[in-house]
Amino acid sequence: MPSYLSPGVYVEEVPSGSASLSAGATAIPAFVGFTAKAPSDDANDPDGTKPRLIANWTAFVDTFGGFAEGIMLPLSVYGWFNNGGGVCYVSRIPNSTPSADSGTLALSAADRAIGEPIEISTVEANAKISVDIMPEAGDSDDDDAAPTFTLNVTEGGEDVETFTGLTITPGDTNVESVVNAESTKIRVATKVDLSDVDVALASLQAGSYAIEPATPDPIAVKGKAFTGSEVDRTGINGLVIADDVTMVMV
Repeated sequence: MPSYLSPGVYVEEVPSGSASLSAGATAIPAFVGFTAKAPSDDANDPDGTKPRLIANWTAFVDTFGGFAEGIMLPLSVYGWFNNGGGVCYVSRIPNSTPSADSGTLALSAADRAIGEPIEISTVEANAKISVDIMPEAGDSDDDDAAPTFTLNVTEGGEDVETFTGLTITPGDTNVESVVNAESTKIRVATKVDLSDVDVALASLQAGSYAIEPATPDPIAVKGKAFTGSEVDRTGINGLVIADDVTMVMV
């Protein structure tokens, strides 16, 4: 209780018996359709077909990929967020299967005039392979010696192979001949004729590079895939768990 120590008029605020109303979302959409990639955040859902709650465009790109040729769902989601929309659900319908082809990566030379002399491909299709190119300090007195580099191979975030003293010029230390003879993870192909290139310029651009998997192969999609299953939480029926959805776009 407050203490009134002198005569006067006092204003005392008394808490209301009812809670104040707060604004809430009245329109939450669910988008059902094709996406550029499948989510990889749930080991129990390898195809990424269960509905995901998406808060913004950045989260959508991280989870499902961005725009892609021939699919409309990303455009719809982008329009939703770009026009002030809040959260939404996305239910992916698989429309492709991983390619059986190897992923490839073209490596640029340190000198732009040489272009991309080396192409690296994975031995296994869809392998999560990255390579690190690290120039080595020259310790030779021969000014005509080709610059050397170390090639490190990483799979799933772990170092699996390392090759040192490599060059892109012909010889015993040529990266193509050395790696192809010893590596079980990658293959190297020379794409540029380096016979007339100044040997001092024959080096690769340093950096870390991920080998992107080959483009997935499209598959036929039937209407029942969009209908989905309530039990498996796929398609339109999989949205039964999202009680707050007020709109479904397919």
